[in-house]
Amino acid sequence: GDVVLDPERMALLSELVKDGVSFFDRTRTSFLSGVDLTLAEIRTAVSDADAEATSAAAHQLKGSALNLGLVQVGTAAAAVETYAGTGSTDGIAPLISALASTIAVGVEALKAAGPAPE
Repeated sequence: GDVVLDPERMALLSELVKDGVSFFDRTRTSFLSGVDLTLAEIRTAVSDADAEATSAAAHQLKGSALNLGLVQVGTAAAAVETYAGTGSTDGIAPLISALASTIAVGVEALKAAGPAPE
């Protein structure tokens, strides 16, 4: 699918409001502030040939992406998680590149989806 940001998921999270801030905005801000660090963790784990850490970081990213409705990021992170889950990061570079690309697209979609974080 070409859907970058699932509109149904976005609508659901936008309807949940606490202290005047929707869960979508809250989750989006959290994702935007942490995604670069998470990707850096994945890259570091790969360069250390630490399959377990790669898988764990990718799993965390997958969860937060899917929570927001970032379908492609979730799929790409799942591919990295599954690959690293075999116990090796040899040859994983193309999956990391694909993940980085989907993250860039996802971040743009998130930024376009609402007011800029304060």
